[in-house]
Amino acid sequence: VFSPKDIIVETNTFWYDPAIGQYVLIDEFEYTKGYWILALQDATVTTEVTPETEFTINLSEGWNMIGMVGPAGSTIDFTDPNDNPNGSVIGTNTFWYDPAVGQYVLTSTLESGKGYWVLAIQDCTLTVGPATAASPSGVPNLLKPDWIMPLKLSDNQGSTQFLTMGMSDNTSSDIDFRFDLVSPPVSPASKFTAYILADHQRFNHLDKDIKPMSQIGTWDIVVDSPKEGVTLSWNQADLPK
Repeated sequence: VFSPKDIIVETNTFWYDPAIGQYVLIDEFEYTKGYWILALQDATVTTEVTPETEFTINLSEGWNMIGMVGPAGSTIDFTDPNDNPNGSVIGTNTFWYDPAVGQYVLTSTLESGKGYWVLAIQDCTLTVGPATAASPSGVPNLLKPDWIMPLKLSDNQGSTQFLTMGMSDNTSSDIDFRFDLVSPPVSPASKFTAYILADHQRFNHLDKDIKPMSQIGTWDIVVDSPKEGVTLSWNQADLPK
């Protein structure tokens, strides 16, 4: 049920299929999954479902879109996901899309009414719930590198994306989820995409790449902008001295 009517473009409702790594058009919602919905203005989407306190969903290796349980305003702490095998889901790499700013937002808290990107390092099951009373949204507690350089990429239409590179004595040459962030799939609304191309064995498109201090730090940044140029900027004070 969409309110106001004719505001939701039903022909632009997508689910992400991790088996093929692509968005798929859908004509009905399935409990446990998250979706992309195109709205021409602010709107309310109401779905009729049987109330559940928790659910279990099968995840594929890589990125998966999931939904959330509970009444409006309820939350779940996702710092330590309830997965099987344990350690399959990387709680520090969980995102939701904020349409107000047109960007992904890193979070450690799931809220009812939202969809989320969750990262699995292998096929597994994930149990979500039970939900609790609303609490402030949290941000994953990633370790702080010895040196860090945030990068801002923007186009002349107001789209912005952030990447981060850095170095630490406490990380390895392979991906380290205590520091690194894997880039989630590009949103259907993105005007351009950018990522750090890493030489890891898997998950080599990164939003944040922290390298060990023992090696020379070199980062390859890939930008794909089919229509507009993209400006890369940084704070000169962050450059190593």
